[in-house]
Amino acid sequence: VVDIDGAVDMASTLAVGGTTTVATDGTVQLVLNRADASIQDNNQIAQILVTGDDPSASQSGAAITFVAGSAWSSNVYATDIVFSNDASGTLTERFRINADGTANFASSINTNSDVVIAKSATGIPSLTLSGFAGANSPYSIINFYNSDGSQQGPNNAAQIKALAINSDGSGGSLDFHTSTGTGSNGADATKKVTIGGGGAFTTYPSAGQPTVFNENGLDVDFAVESDANSAMLF
Repeated sequence: VVDIDGAVDMASTLAVGGTTTVATDGTVQLVLNRADASIQDNNQIAQILVTGDDPSASQSGAAITFVAGSAWSSNVYATDIVFSNDASGTLTERFRINADGTANFASSINTNSDVVIAKSATGIPSLTLSGFAGANSPYSIINFYNSDGSQQGPNNAAQIKALAINSDGSGGSLDFHTSTGTGSNGADATKKVTIGGGGAFTTYPSAGQPTVFNENGLDVDFAVESDANSAMLF
């Protein structure tokens, strides 16, 4: 149906066999509307689907889906944007921008550039690693991975592991792992220092490796204190 103002209403699918160009003065060019006066949480509002005809017609390769982040109401139109693609026969969510602006990645993030976490001049940037593990098991790990192709040492050159203390996942200690680079290729870094949940500091040096304090020789004190004596050693 062609309206008097030139608008075209299609009652079914529109198939275009060539390039489609929409030329405007910068106003809205494409509107995808869900004709529904009661949009609920997780309802699909619209989708842009990429398909191909190999090996058979209309095979889905990727999609951008718009999903209600909550039930819509007056001035509340929460919408998640979901990016999906197909690697093995099924469209799978890879990346989601939530209605509140947070983003979820379904797998690893690879970049050849710096990653900068920044907030406004008055804000405090933070990095949160969330997981769950039982007692004495890691729930978050930061890997410092050496991708050097020489294959002359471990690829995980260093690690910081956060471990749960209790079986319900509560409490936390930190293990610091390093490597000398003399192990077999692909070998993991080994634990060298632990900071316990109560503040205990334990070292696990390799054979022949010293523990050094004040390497640069500054005029500073080394103190061992107790609750009644600020100089237990001297």
